[in-house]
Amino acid sequence: MRPTLEQIQSFKTHQSIMDHYKVCKKTVIRWLDFYGLNQKCNNFGRKLTKKDAKTIRNSYKLGENVKKLACNYKVTVSSIYRIINNETHVVKDCSKVSVIYNPKI
Repeated sequence: MRPTLEQIQSFKTHQSIMDHYKVCKKTVIRWLDFYGLNQKCNNFGRKLTKKDAKTIRNSYKLGENVKKLACNYKVTVSSIYRIINNETHVVKDCSKVSVIYNPKI
């Protein structure tokens, strides 16, 4: 049975609710969603565009510092290195393929 809004608000953490009612974290989150108390992160997903990645790669080639790039784009240094090493925002190399039509006469 779901506790009332006042009962849930009397607890400070998810863990304290779980311990008191002997339920799992998923149940606590469901209860918080029901009462509109669950804070969801709206910052999920990509922070940089393909254009940003291209600019970062060009700046790095020109000698720009990785830490400075990370500060400018408000991402981690690891994110910058992943872009530089083509692990994220992948740029596929397209080889030029030429076909020679050489029929035997």
